[in-house]
Amino acid sequence: MTRLVLDIPNARDLGGAAAIAAPPQDSVCPLETPEISPAEHAAAIQVIEQGCNMTAFGDPVDYQRSVREDRILPYR
Repeated sequence: MTRLVLDIPNARDLGGAAAIAAPPQDSVCPLETPEISPAEHAAAIQVIEQGCNMTAFGDPVDYQRSVREDRILPYR
């Protein structure tokens, strides 16, 4: 059991807090997966094992240099 204590200064905000704390009525477990055939599963595993072509992404060092250039920071 988990205990949650809220201090709500305005009575009008009580309804919103109750809606947040209430469990969802028609929730779906995020861990539930649809049934797939063994052939679809094997095809998905094959795609994962092949990986991706990293040469299509270019040079990561050039990207970092262009994105992380020095910039003026506030209050400095």
